[in-house]
Amino acid sequence: MITLRFPLLKRIECVATVGVFDGLHLGHLFLIRKLKKIAKRKKLPSLVVTFWPPPQRVLSSSSFLGFLTNLEEKKQILAREEIDYLLLFHTTPDLLHLRGEEFLEKLISSIKVNTLVVGEDFRFGYRREIGVKKLKKFSGEMGFDVIVLKKKKLGKRINSS
Repeated sequence: MITLRFPLLKRIECVATVGVFDGLHLGHLFLIRKLKKIAKRKKLPSLVVTFWPPPQRVLSSSSFLGFLTNLEEKKQILAREEIDYLLLFHTTPDLLHLRGEEFLEKLISSIKVNTLVVGEDFRFGYRREIGVKKLKKFSGEMGFDVIVLKKKKLGKRINSS
């Protein structure tokens, strides 16, 4: 796995997912494994986009309870899952105040996203303003596909942090 720092100097066409991936629990691993399968089928590299430090730490350091998975552990898990690339956004207040469309533009200005794989409850942008429905609209305008995965359940319980 190659860790990329933002901004990139070259464009890489890929199948990507975006998230904080705070604990890389079974739900996250389900999404990451689906990402790998889709990337393999499309003969493109897989990319996980995440943030460091965690947004909650930047937004409210006094209420931040700590890391479920630190950065090195995250990298090790993603390497074990054979993810091709990891893109780290340095989390700042400015980044966290980007509107959803601005964040997407920032992402696709450096990487050619062929397909974005997300969970059904995926939200992004300032105050989590954009959900899957608007993401699909933007994807058509910006030239990438979106695959939305249903939440992974273990029995009757949803795998989530």
